[in-house]
Amino acid sequence: MIIVSTFFDREPKYRKLLNIFYNSASEFMQNSEIRIFDVELNQKKYGDDRINNHHWDTYFAFMRKITEAINICKKEYENVLMSDCDMMFYKSVNDIWCEDFDIAITVRDHRCKYNTGICFVKPTFAAIKFLKDWRNKTKEIAKRFDLNEINKYWGIDQASLAATLQEFQDDIKILELPCSIWNAEQNCWCNLFPDVKAVHIKSGLRKIFFGRQKMIPKHNYLIPILERIKKYENTRASINIYKPTTNEDA
Repeated sequence: MIIVSTFFDREPKYRKLLNIFYNSASEFMQNSEIRIFDVELNQKKYGDDRINNHHWDTYFAFMRKITEAINICKKEYENVLMSDCDMMFYKSVNDIWCEDFDIAITVRDHRCKYNTGICFVKPTFAAIKFLKDWRNKTKEIAKRFDLNEINKYWGIDQASLAATLQEFQDDIKILELPCSIWNAEQNCWCNLFPDVKAVHIKSGLRKIFFGRQKMIPKHNYLIPILERIKKYENTRASINIYKPTTNEDA
């Protein structure tokens, strides 16, 4: 398995998230290669709206990640884990490759069903075709930048995933995995399952970790997660940041 993620140096605290991601992945997936790709962003931002800027940052990061995943599947014929770099692993995810699928995505019981923070890809013809269609659909949604469409799914790439799943005509095996195990986000933190594989450091958890929000008693359920974060945050590692290996026409 090759683990693919992206990193943009928007602010120094993002480097801490990268350390947590890399160190936890290295601990539990020791035989897997981790490739972190650089994403060049417009450091002047794209405007004055914080939400819009976040959408554009994640768009460029996703486009680099999916392009590298396509390239690996086509040229190296390896299984790929596409992951956001604000993920902290609790266990190995390698057992997923025993399942029968082309693409495995994480879902939640929410109006916004899909969370693209974790996506598993096997190097099949169907999977590669799906990734290319997903990438093209992402470009289309970004070009028209309809906030009603984007916010319905909490992100450009999640909106494009929903559209691709609806429109994809070829035979493909899609496996839906529960976020509560494979990509635990804010709806899961208060009651983490013992077999949780990964925790997504986002929303209020990230604000507390970054010092932007005070820890209050009602958030005490986050203490075990925060203690685990400290373990990986303070572990030094030499992380190689890869330059893009191919353009978006791969």
